[in-house]
Parts: sequence; C-alpha cells; structure tokens
Amino acid sequence: MGALRLYGRGWARTCQFAGTATRSEFWWFTLINAVVYPGALVGGLWLMGAVTADWEGGEHDGILYLFLTLFVVTVVVLVPWTSLLVRRVRDATGSNIAAVVLVLITYSSLIALLPGSMDWGQWYLLFAIAGFLTIATVCVLPSRNR
Repeated sequence: MGALRLYGRGWARTCQFAGTATRSEFWWFTLINAVVYPGALVGGLWLMGAVTADWEGGEHDGILYLFLTLFVVTVVVLVPWTSLLVRRVRDATGSNIAAVVLVLITYSSLIALLPGSMDWGQWYLLFAIAGFLTIATVCVLPSRNR
C-alpha cells in the first residue's frame, strides 16, 4: 500500500480506537504529518490574518492568532494520531493497558515541552525525550503473531 493511501487510511479511521494498525501505517502517517503540520500552521496563521485584517484590535492580536492556530491545528492532528498510536501499540503488544500507558506517556511528554514546565530545570527535556523514545521503541516492534 502506498504512503498516501496509508495516510488517508489514518485520517479515515480517526475515531476508531478498536483494532490494530501496521508499522507502515503508523510511521507513514507520522512522517507525512511532520511535513503537513508546519504547513498547516503557516496556512492557519495566514487565514486568521486575512480574515481579521479589517478588525481593530490591540497590539497582542498576533500572539492570540498564533496561539489559536497552534491549538486548533495541534488538536486536529493529535486526534487521529492518538487513535493510530493506540491501534499500533495494541498490534505490537496485544495489551490495552500498554496502549493507555503509552498515550499517557505521550501527552505527559508533550506537556513537559510546554514553556511553563521549564521551571523545574533541565529534567523536562530529558522526560520528553525519554517519552518519545519509549513510544518510538514500542511502535517499531513487529506485529505479534495471531
């Protein structure tokens, strides 16, 4: 199956947390989103600027546009990716508990990268890297025999 077909399949199964996902389905979806995500951010910022160009606002509108665009694009991308992660972990481990733990690690790692979390020293970066390496390790595992 081609990369774009696997990418479309990931989006088509956005709200399907049951079942399994292959390694190629997970990794192609992740890699293509790594390219699409920055483009979607730039497009969203341009669209918000174009829509609100005639509004009279304060000097902090640019930060608000950036935050809203970042939030919306991130949520739109993370929902299908989380579904795919759950199905991939279930395929690799056969465990629903492992899938839930990996999702918790993923979102904890993302929270560790938020700017306010830097107050607790350099550990936030180590935690985020360890979380993402754990996810990558589990998602690289071959499918279990059925």
